Amino acid sequence: MKELKYQKLWLGLGFLAIVFLAILCLLPSTNLPKVSVNDKLVHFSAYFILAAWFSGIIKRKNYLQLGVCLLGFSYLIEVLQGFSKYRSFEWQDLLANGLGITAALVLGVWFLHLWCQKFESKVLKVS
Repeated sequence: MKELKYQKLWLGLGFLAIVFLAILCLLPSTNLPKVSVNDKLVHFSAYFILAAWFSGIIKRKNYLQLGVCLLGFSYLIEVLQGFSKYRSFEWQDLLANGLGITAALVLGVWFLHLWCQKFESKVLKVS
């Protein structure tokens, strides 16, 4: 894998997305906009996007560690929600998160792993 010119930027944006997701997940749901999409699909999609994002930045040999870290983060968020007065721990959310992570990393092995490199070379014209 070719070294990314803006790897620190890509990682920084990914960690910013993690912080944003944590804030959204820990806010009272009454403070969030109502969406007419299945809650589990939202969980799946959020963690799919996170895993897909990082799959384009890190080496494929580190995907297992990435998956474990994201699933651990997901579990921590669920535990914190369980301690709050306005959210609850849900195993189904954790399952949806894990399925999103797994789907993105499986796709990452085949073709998503190059998304960041392709973006830098084709859109940003970095050689």
